[in-house]
Amino acid sequence: MNASAEGPVLLVEDDHDIRGLLRHRLSRWPREIVEAPSGEIALEIARARRPALVVLDILLPGMDGWQVLRELRSDRQLSDVPVVIVSIVDDPGETDRPAVQGYLQKPFHAASVDRLFGELLGPRARPAGRSLLAEGGS
Repeated sequence: MNASAEGPVLLVEDDHDIRGLLRHRLSRWPREIVEAPSGEIALEIARARRPALVVLDILLPGMDGWQVLRELRSDRQLSDVPVVIVSIVDDPGETDRPAVQGYLQKPFHAASVDRLFGELLGPRARPAGRSLLAEGGS
């Protein structure tokens, strides 16, 4: 599923450092990035802005990520928004979790983050003046 909508990427992470790392990885795509440090704030933003993609931590203060995901999936306007889970918690497997488009376990590798976001957001923006070879292409 490609996040083709024009909405922002909603980054839901309470850890400032991890949010910064993910923001840096996401900045490679030409999308606005909106950040939320809690599930409650994330839902407010999602309802107001209809994101193209939600990057969602599980262990959040107050409402946890699974609760946020259930709220997103039960909202007719947001039920089809792609969600990527980012968590220190082991991936519970396909049968034990609601439908998500990806799962990144912390600590994550930059290459796996870029690969997953690339699948969902499309080709990265290439900085002007850099060749395909410099970007790793041939």
